[in-house]
Amino acid sequence: MPTRSLIGILSDDGRTYLSRYCHNEGRPTHQLPALGEALHHHAGDLALLVAVLLDHDWSYLAPSEAAAEAADGARRNGGLQPIAGIGYRYADNPGRAPVSGALDEGGVGGIEWLYLVSGNEVRVHYEAGGAWAHFGTYDAADLAHLDLNDLTARETEGLHP
Repeated sequence: MPTRSLIGILSDDGRTYLSRYCHNEGRPTHQLPALGEALHHHAGDLALLVAVLLDHDWSYLAPSEAAAEAADGARRNGGLQPIAGIGYRYADNPGRAPVSGALDEGGVGGIEWLYLVSGNEVRVHYEAGGAWAHFGTYDAADLAHLDLNDLTARETEGLHP
């Protein structure tokens, strides 16, 4: 079963956000390193990375895999298009707008994780009984080097959905 997430940017008010849907691999053990790898593919330009992320809804993030596939001009089944340095976007939903919301208004139905860029950080939240609960805040420069054992332990010790 997929682990759904939203990936986006936290507004200056610290409460509202603008995000895009990501259908698969939404747990921090996948998304945080993938975002770190994507940041590397975008020369450390977090603002550029967020702008590209907000252009599409995503099947999943896989920056290097998508870069290799995009270079070949190949396409996966199911209407997925590789976007180099990010992952696989849904090619069949053009014009769909980003999702907006507020941290204090609770989760979005069926979405388990929320990743929001704020300054040079990524703030991670999880859905907990109809509300967003804070999971952790991570420096964007460190995303590719996180301790996955620690993240896995936190995911399995009841500190998440």
